[in-house]
Amino acid sequence: MANYCYNSVEITDFDKQDFHRILTFFEKYDRYDTFTEWGDALGVDVNSNNTTSFYKYGTRWWDFSIETSDEDTILVIGDSAWSPPEELCRCVSKAFNCRVTIEYSEPGMDFAGVSEYLEGVQVKEENYTYNEFDYMINPDGHLDYLQDWIVEGHETEEELIDTISHLSEPHQKEMIEYFNQNK
Repeated sequence: MANYCYNSVEITDFDKQDFHRILTFFEKYDRYDTFTEWGDALGVDVNSNNTTSFYKYGTRWWDFSIETSDEDTILVIGDSAWSPPEELCRCVSKAFNCRVTIEYSEPGMDFAGVSEYLEGVQVKEENYTYNEFDYMINPDGHLDYLQDWIVEGHETEEELIDTISHLSEPHQKEMIEYFNQNK
C-alpha cells in the first residue's frame, strides 16, 4: 500500500495567453497511460537521474483537482504516491515560463517541504519533518493532535520531550504541563 503525499501546487506569473494552455495540460492527465508519458508531453529536459523510471517526475501518479479564482493563479491540489511531483513542477515552470510553488507533506515517512521554481530554476527549497510543517501551518490543530495523542497514552515523558522539540518554548511547556496533568 502506497503512502500518500499531499501536494498543494500554486502556479502564478504566467503570460495571460498561457492560462488556458496550463489548464489544458492538467486536464489531459487522464488521457495518458502513465504519469511519465504525461510529464514527457511538456517537452522539457528532465533533471532527474531516473529518466526511464516511474518516478522520473517525482512520483508514479497524482490524484488532483484544479481550482482557479481568477486568471492569475492556478491551484492544483491532491495526493501523489510516496513523494511530491517536484520535477514535474520544475518542468511546468520551464514549459510555461512561470512560477510554481509546491507545498507537500507525507506523514507516514515524516517529511514535508516547500519548493519554488521560476522558469525552470529552483529558487526556494525548505525541508521539514511532517510534525514541524504541521505545527508551522496549523499550530492550534497540531497542539490539539498532540493533546489527543497524550491522552491515548502514546508517550512516555522522554518520548514527549523528543516529539515536541519543534514547538516554541511556551508550547513545549504547555504540552509538558498537559502531559503531567493527564498521565
